Amino acid sequence: AFDDKGNLIKDYRVLGNINDVIDILKILEDIKRKKGFIAVDTETTGLNIYNLPEGNPHVDHIVGMSISWKVD
Repeated sequence: AFDDKGNLIKDYRVLGNINDVIDILKILEDIKRKKGFIAVDTETTGLNIYNLPEGNPHVDHIVGMSISWKVD
């Protein structure tokens, strides 16, 4: 969607709990069925996630995720 000046309106959401995640997954499932593709990009604190014991303070985490099914 675009605003009255022709700027693309973007929809940013914070998923604060599991119900928010489930709601988004349902929406994405429907979009994928209709459009055939979804692009996903993650932002992390690093790449140190493999072969580390649970609780290791050096493990990196996902801090953001972008999901799109449209250009821009």
